[in-house]
Amino acid sequence: MIIFFDIETIKDDSLKNFDKMQEKFWDKINFMPEFNKILCISVWRIEKWNAIGSVVKSLEWGEREQLIEFAKICKWNTLCGHNILWFDIPFIIKRMAKHKITIPNELKVFWKKPWEINHIDTLKVWQCWVFWTFWSMDLICIYLWLMNPKEQWIDWSQVQEFHDEWKDDEIREYCNRDTQSVINLYNYFKEYNLI
Repeated sequence: MIIFFDIETIKDDSLKNFDKMQEKFWDKINFMPEFNKILCISVWRIEKWNAIGSVVKSLEWGEREQLIEFAKICKWNTLCGHNILWFDIPFIIKRMAKHKITIPNELKVFWKKPWEINHIDTLKVWQCWVFWTFWSMDLICIYLWLMNPKEQWIDWSQVQEFHDEWKDDEIREYCNRDTQSVINLYNYFKEYNLI
């Protein structure tokens, strides 16, 4: 079964000496699991290939509980998302390591040869393995005339601001819409034999 997913991350204020370390790594801080934690994971699956997927879960507990549940969900399944091989999966692995959670084999993509990885990264599909081509999911959806449920919604740069304003429900909705966009991309790529 294919599991579609997305994560949203926020600043991890629990770190000791956060301010001093923050200064040192300021230019990279938004993407480092050492400074950020997972607020929510949106997990979807396809019920029928001609219909939109149905939500399995939008994981809404604390980070550790979400990661434990995600480890169970991803076992024996193919994962699909946008930029998951460069961002989401490495981020999840490092946060699992912090929480002393056993990392499932399905997530250990960096210990495998490329042909042994059966996960689907829609960014990699679109790049056609040309690494200098970097397109956001929103831009790809616009280019392909695909419905993008994220239109007129928040974007990743506003997630921390929304969290600071106690708008976590809006962040979860944004995360769910992101995952819907991945499903739309996947269906398009499947229809036109890109995957």
